[in-house]
This record gives sequence, structure tokens and C-alpha cells, in this order.
Amino acid sequence: MAYSAFAELPVKVDFAVFRYNDSLNILEIYYSFPASSLKYNDSGEGVIGFAVGIIQSESIIDSTQWIRNIKSPSNKDNIPDMVGIKTMLVPKGKLKFMFVALDMNNKYEKYKRTFSFTSPDYPIDKFSTSDLQIAAEIESTSNTRQKWSKAFKKSGLFVVPNPGNDVLGSNPKIHSYLEIYNAKKIAPAGLHILYTVYDAAHKEVFALPREKKSFSDAMVEYISIPVDALPTGVYYFTVLIKDAKDEVELSKNTRKIYVSNYNIPPKSVDEFYENMSFEQSEFATLSEERVKIFYDQIKFLASDYEKEVWDKCETLGAKQRFLYTFWSARNTDTTKTYNQLLEDFRDRIAYTNKHFKYGLMKEGWRTDRGRVYIKYGKPTRIDHFVQEGDRPPYIKWYYDEIQGGVHFVFIDFRSNGFYQLVHSNAEGEMYNYNWYEQYIERQDPDPNFKYHKSNFPR
Repeated sequence: MAYSAFAELPVKVDFAVFRYNDSLNILEIYYSFPASSLKYNDSGEGVIGFAVGIIQSESIIDSTQWIRNIKSPSNKDNIPDMVGIKTMLVPKGKLKFMFVALDMNNKYEKYKRTFSFTSPDYPIDKFSTSDLQIAAEIESTSNTRQKWSKAFKKSGLFVVPNPGNDVLGSNPKIHSYLEIYNAKKIAPAGLHILYTVYDAAHKEVFALPREKKSFSDAMVEYISIPVDALPTGVYYFTVLIKDAKDEVELSKNTRKIYVSNYNIPPKSVDEFYENMSFEQSEFATLSEERVKIFYDQIKFLASDYEKEVWDKCETLGAKQRFLYTFWSARNTDTTKTYNQLLEDFRDRIAYTNKHFKYGLMKEGWRTDRGRVYIKYGKPTRIDHFVQEGDRPPYIKWYYDEIQGGVHFVFIDFRSNGFYQLVHSNAEGEMYNYNWYEQYIERQDPDPNFKYHKSNFPR
């Protein structure tokens, strides 16, 4: 992004929410980072600083900061990731948290992300469960093989965080932790629990049923499942809970996991769509170059699963079939001889090429405004702000009907028509509350990472 000298620190972050009391919940934030990525001083010491801000209705309601000092690893060839957890009490409702990490010996290496989440209301008269946590290890505190951090201790267990949801090794195992609330009150006959693993195509590859007595209204369900027969790849791990008496579904939790089985490589899906009937479609005639351009135009519309499938399509035929299936799945009216959504998409591409091109860049769809226009359509309103002295021109796009109302801010840093996205409050988009101070007033973020609430959106 313009005017940014920062490189991203390779930090992994995940989180889960658990019940605390009638008004508050526990937010557990899990993080990890490779110690090899830090800069060490002459004394062999590395320092990484962290900050978390809890955001509700665009205002910070709580924040915390901490430091971790790390000795330079003696074995440079086998350096494990450093893992940690930060626990905070949060109110009920829709919230966000911003997570910031900075290498204190290298002010240009940092990580900054904002995560949206729901802190649910756990009613006392209904069955409910916490978020499903995928752990790196789960051991009883009375029978542990290693000296784990006390921060990982809960419910008589050491639950070691796994921010990447990675299931690794020659004998990989899925370790999961789940809290169950009001089981004795709502399902006194007991619970049927079904653990299921689905592959990337959502086909069942493993299932394990389990019975559990409803002995309390505050229970813990954890398990370690060997999956050494699964090839390396992306999977979906599901925990389904039913009432043992009438088989009524009580809850269902799913997490995406990444299995790296050192003994079984990924399956080849070279001809993933070989059986799709698409010979009469335009996609069967696309060249390699055109296929690549077509995918570049739609990849921000694709789901994570579709992106994973695309990455595994190695031949031109498989890629052509991918595009055919992508648009067939989005055809909302099969009575027509054409795909209306595809036609609307092409109209948006043409519009962006006409209105958002600049200089020698004729493909307006490749710009930030082009991407937003293609994904969200025509804005409800556009506000223009002209250049004033050293302040660059910028525009704001508003979408009143999306997510209860969202906006996007684009800045033309060089006053040449190339507007770059610097902030949006839409889910999954770039979020930078301090964009005005940082880019319009040109007050850069504090490079020394001094802790104060201005690190976070108000």
C-alpha cells in the first residue's frame, strides 16, 4: 500500500468464545509466530510486542498490551513456532478485535489484523456450546508429558493453542475442545456425539460416534482422533450433538483444518471436473491466457473451497471445467438460454474498464475500485473530496443495502487517477480507522509501537 514501509510479520491468529457468566463471555485469542522471523540483538535477545483492542460499535471498550522476550534459538535448523494465548472478558453481541504484533528490534516488521466475531448469549434455559477449538495438544494436568504454560490450563486440562488449525506429522491427530452448557437440564437422558471429517469436496471420509452422560450443566468434551490414513489436504471437522432420547439435533460446530500427513501426499485432482458436461459452452474454447484472466476477474468472488480447487487444477481442461462449474452453480434462472449473473458480471467488467482505467492501465477491473464495483455493484452514493495543498484527493463509496450499510475510502496518492482502497467497514475488507490521520493529514503510525489507545480504532 502507498506510503507504507512495513513488512508483515508472519503471525497466525485464531480465537474462540466461551461462557463466563450471565453478562460476560471469555474471548481466547491464540497466536503463534516463528522465532526465526525475529531480529535478535547483539546479546541474542528478540523482543516481540503485542496489543489487542476490543471494538464495539466502532469504539474501543477494552485494550491490553504485552511483551515477549525470546532468546536466540541455538538450533537454527529446527526452530519451533512460539505459541501464546491472551484471554479477555467481553460483553455479549457483535464485536471486533484488532490484533497487533511488532518486532521491537525491527520497527518495519509488524502484523495488524481486525477480526469480527459474535459473543453469543448463552441462555440458562437452552442447550448451547462454546466455539470449537482445534488444539495442538490436549493433556490432563495430572498426567502431562511436558511442562506447558499455565496460560494453557482450563477444566483440568492443558489445551495447547493451534492458531493455524494445522494437523501435522507422520501420525497426525485432531485434538478438539468444546464446552457444553445446560446438558443435564435440557437433555438428561444423555448425548449422542458424532465426530465427522469431510474432504475438500465435502465428502465424508471419517466418522466416529460417541455417547456422553449429561452429568452437569457445565461439561467439557474433548478428544484426540488419529487421522494418519488421510492424505495431505484441506478438511472440515464437524462435531454434531443430539439428544440421546429423541435424536433431536442440539448443536453443530465445524472447523476447517489443514492436514499435513508426512507419509501421504495430496491427491491429484488434475482433471477435477472431467465429468462435467460443458462441451457446448464457451468455456471449452478458452485459451490458457484467457482462462487465467477469467479467473483473476472472479477470484475475489470465489469461496475458499473454490480457490483451493483452482489451485489443484493443473491442466487447461480442468481449469476450463472449473470456470464452467463456477458460473453454472451461480445460475439463478436455468429457464433462460443465458446466465443472467454472468451477463451482469460482464457488464460490470466493461464499466470498470471504461471508468477506472488510468495511464497505461486499461484494465479497470484490476484496480481497487474495479474490484469493489464488481463485487458489490454500483454504490448508493459517492462523495468526492478534491486535492487541497499537500492533501491528496479521495472519494468515499457508500452501500446502504449491504451489511446494514458500509462504506469504502479510496485515495489518489499521486493525483493521476489511480485510487487505492485504504479503509472499509465491510466484513472481510481492509479496515483502518486512522486512515484520515495517516494519509490525508500524513501523520504516520508510531514506528516505535508506543502503547496507547490510538493504536486501535475508536
